[in-house]
Amino acid sequence: MKKSSKKFTRKKKPSNRLSRICEAIRKGKTFLITSHINPEGDSVSTLLALRSILKRLGKRVLILCEDPLPDRFGFLGKHEWVEEKNYDGKFVFDTCFVVDCPSEERIGRVSRHIKPGMTVINLDHHISNESFGDVNFVDKNASSCGEIIYELAHSLRLKLTKEESKYLYVSMSTDTGSFRYGNTTAKTHRIVAEFLEGGLNIEELNERISETFSREKVCLYSFLLNNIHYEFGGKVAWTSLDRSEMVTYGVSSEDTEGFIDFIRMIRGVKVAFFITDEGDGPLRISFRSKGEFNVNRLANVFRGGGHKKAAGCNFKGSISEAARRILSEIKKLGNKS
Repeated sequence: MKKSSKKFTRKKKPSNRLSRICEAIRKGKTFLITSHINPEGDSVSTLLALRSILKRLGKRVLILCEDPLPDRFGFLGKHEWVEEKNYDGKFVFDTCFVVDCPSEERIGRVSRHIKPGMTVINLDHHISNESFGDVNFVDKNASSCGEIIYELAHSLRLKLTKEESKYLYVSMSTDTGSFRYGNTTAKTHRIVAEFLEGGLNIEELNERISETFSREKVCLYSFLLNNIHYEFGGKVAWTSLDRSEMVTYGVSSEDTEGFIDFIRMIRGVKVAFFITDEGDGPLRISFRSKGEFNVNRLANVFRGGGHKKAAGCNFKGSISEAARRILSEIKKLGNKS
């Protein structure tokens, strides 16, 4: 087990076998399940699917995250989500699942509830994952963590319910950009075909996921599109949003989810980034790329991570300082590639 300053780090030898996870599930009775701060479609859906599976196995389960369930995904099951600041700490857990989270640091305040003696299971598909659990299953070829949960259910010899199939479809759809990104595989499509054969209504789900914008969000997107900065001859594009602008347009940071992909779509753009300043913590930065540029390496410079073409990080400082540092690193990394 690699060393870390985090209090719940274990010394056991990491494992990449699903059988170890199935064994831990059989032995465990009370499960804490969590993911990264600022959860998105993959993390939200994976947690809900995992909760359902564990409950069917007779386990006591609590979803606990630093941030609330995004309104965009409220239709999936808001009553099953506990925000860390509202948790009274009354349960004693023997097992913890951390999903879709490349490092211990990204768990946020939930880490205080992961006590010595608990078995920590790390499920992820990020290439930057630090294998911080007692048991680690990191499949860098999986389209999403939802795809990993699909494999776990089969290892447990469980047939997915229609509700669980819905969760996993949302997971795979959102993390592949509606099956447009390079992480979409033949296996991904085969799994979705299985869901369709089971009667899953994807038209309704797709409308809820990506085809319903508020008027406020449309106005916000108009503002952001008119404030894109182009660098290095148009190969790099970026924009930003601060707290005062959110107030002006009556939106939250959640309403910016997915906007980075609009920047990435611009002809000639190879690297895109989007800086968000919510005013009560570090800046949130999203990266996207096309072609060979690896934004995971870029995010690593700022102690973030993700995938080759989609990554993110936090940054302590101003928007102008963040943009300057990022552009400098893009130039360095571009010269090395």
